[in-house]
Amino acid sequence: TLLADTVRQPFQRRAISPEISFYSDGGPAAGKVLLICFGGMGGRLGLPIAAFLQALDARRTDVVMLRDPLQRSYRLGAGDYAADFAGLMAALRQQFPADRYARLVTFGNSMGAAPALRAGFLLDAERAIGIGTRLASDALMLILRRQAGVGFDPFCDCLRAQPYRGVLVYSEGCAVDVEAALQMERIGAGRRVVFRRMSEHNLMERFWSIGELRAFMRLLIDGPLPVDRAVDRA
Repeated sequence: TLLADTVRQPFQRRAISPEISFYSDGGPAAGKVLLICFGGMGGRLGLPIAAFLQALDARRTDVVMLRDPLQRSYRLGAGDYAADFAGLMAALRQQFPADRYARLVTFGNSMGAAPALRAGFLLDAERAIGIGTRLASDALMLILRRQAGVGFDPFCDCLRAQPYRGVLVYSEGCAVDVEAALQMERIGAGRRVVFRRMSEHNLMERFWSIGELRAFMRLLIDGPLPVDRAVDRA
């Protein structure tokens, strides 16, 4: 059942900027998970933020919610908060020091999935979770004469030996997401976790609709870690 069915989670919102919100019950960070979330095209995680938060435990989770009004996969940052992805990483690292928390997890869906995976690498997160990854099309942006943003990708051969734990989550019946997950896996962006007999791009909405979002989130955040990619070459 949904966590909301048993107890109301007392998250309080604090606006960091028009594009960044911080949600917490006000308790100390020590012992908590810091969940840094990258919203998709509509600035959400496939659901209204209230529904998402009620699937978490406020006593042990603080949430940073990011939105990209320019819809450039956060390559041009997040509004006035940061002008590019590198600046966004630096700002998050300074404002939300990971050492205050027991764990750091990055999380994103759709357009926000690939940025969440890259952020997990750059912020040295315990794990990085991407749901229904949609890849940015630089060629299309250039054809449309729209700025694509900085193209540096930490998932490259020169950094492949660095420890990293990423999870690429998708439905087996969503062909676009299947291909994106395969591409991301090939460059070392994570291990694939496929949900059989499902075809939805928006797995968040699917699990919410069947009353299993709490279990889904618990699996992703607290389930057994994916094997570190560096182990493959040990």
